[in-house]
Amino acid sequence: MNTLQENKIPVKLNFRWRLDGENNDYIIYQHPVTGMLDILNPVATDIFIKCDGKHTIGEIANQMMEEYKGVTRSTLLDDIYAFIQHMIDERVFFVVE
Repeated sequence: MNTLQENKIPVKLNFRWRLDGENNDYIIYQHPVTGMLDILNPVATDIFIKCDGKHTIGEIANQMMEEYKGVTRSTLLDDIYAFIQHMIDERVFFVVE
């Protein structure tokens, strides 16, 4: 069961990452525990950047609705929830109220 809600604020832990790609539309990050490198696609990169510890998941979804035309809010939230949950499972994100 998904415990993430729109009022939660996702926060990144302090770990190494950088923008990459021709248009800086990918992120490469180093997992702080395993040291393994991972690459985020452009949509995941956009979500990652917006998870600044200041904005709720709902606010992030609102921002992205303006940028991604033709996608439903429900689909967008599903993608945001899935990404944030993955990053929580990887122990590089956490959420606060």
